[in-house]
Amino acid sequence: MPTFPCPQCQNPIEPPPGAAGLYIPCPHCAFHVPVPGGAPSEFTADFDAPPTDAFVDLSEGQADPALLAELPDPLPADIAALGTPLVVFRYRGGVSPIRLFLGGLVLAGGMNLSLGLAFAYFSATTRRSDDLVFILSFAGPLVFLGGCYIARVLGIITLRVFIFSGGFIRRSCFRQRVCHWSQVRWAQRLWVPLSWQWVYRVEQDNGRFYYFDNRLDRLDELGRIILRQTTSHLLQRALADHDAGRPVHFNEFKVSQTGVSRGRDGLPWQRIRVAQRLKTRVWVWQWDREKPWVQVDADELAHPDVFVGLVNTVLAERRDSPR
Repeated sequence: MPTFPCPQCQNPIEPPPGAAGLYIPCPHCAFHVPVPGGAPSEFTADFDAPPTDAFVDLSEGQADPALLAELPDPLPADIAALGTPLVVFRYRGGVSPIRLFLGGLVLAGGMNLSLGLAFAYFSATTRRSDDLVFILSFAGPLVFLGGCYIARVLGIITLRVFIFSGGFIRRSCFRQRVCHWSQVRWAQRLWVPLSWQWVYRVEQDNGRFYYFDNRLDRLDELGRIILRQTTSHLLQRALADHDAGRPVHFNEFKVSQTGVSRGRDGLPWQRIRVAQRLKTRVWVWQWDREKPWVQVDADELAHPDVFVGLVNTVLAERRDSPR
């Protein structure tokens, strides 16, 4: 069988005999490539994702004594239920000195003003109630705003994210929040224009949100771990919703009983060949076209691995079901 170029890396591929109409992994980039020729009825595909550097594997092992030393002793029940602490992500530095100075200046100014006014109030021979109102109206807000900013800085500086086999903890000097992997409803990498940075946003079933930004060291590694650890149970939820007849939304994409749609543009199941992800791109291929029906950045999809897994699992079930 003659060679043909890989649509992803453009390197030549020499398919094995009898592979016409099937999908084979490219030996150069691991992208699953449809071999020219063959009939659609011969469709088979390996639905396992090709190995990439997009995931970080965590293995269950012995607890790190250094990590345990940073956690409460004894461990509360909700933390102990998470299993073994595997890794911690700490504050990376970078608090703006100007903002810290301004926060301290506001706090110091408010305290000095309040102390001065309070001294004048209590040393006066006659004390009027409107003098006390004046103190609270002007000095009180300054103290409150300065104190809130200083507390926020302290919370950022002491920020820690502990990864466990069963979930994660977001912990600072003021509070800690526990999240099990099975409680995550949505996770995605997002671009925030106002702060000009990428963040990872995680939503729990109870509506609580977590934002992880570049104030944490090794942010991308943390985000990849969260996406990897939540893929399995989110895929199970998506499959359950699909089996119940409910559409599953991935931002502007929707997977329903009729097929996959993007806005008003839809593709029925009988025309979909396979969905693929390779690093930062996602493809949906169709039978009657050499070019993909859609190719987008993975960041445009809420949890792209769940999207790819859902589409391919539904295709496999439809292929194996009796006609």
